[in-house]
Amino acid sequence: MNQFGGLNRELFSQEGYLLDDHHWTFELGEQIANQLGVSPNAELWHLVSFIREIYLQRGKLPIWPKLLKDEEFNLDLVVNRFQGPPHELLAKISGLPGPMPIQENSETKP
Repeated sequence: MNQFGGLNRELFSQEGYLLDDHHWTFELGEQIANQLGVSPNAELWHLVSFIREIYLQRGKLPIWPKLLKDEEFNLDLVVNRFQGPPHELLAKISGLPGPMPIQENSETKP
């Protein structure tokens, strides 16, 4: 079996995004977070749940800056816990098929 950091590589794109969001579980999200060097906590799961809810309701990737404004997340807490672009890492942990757009006009469907 092809593995990706201990995970089944066949479930992920070459960039590390989950190919089918139906495979996502909190346990898988936790494994992905650990692979990315992020220790999951209540704040992270709140944000992940919010991101997934938007994605599943709208069928498109949430816009990163708008997401933070809408939910009033503590941006410093979110950004400082990642070693890499938070909009990409959170999308991976949340089981999205690609990174969240960082501009309004770049909003796309997966």
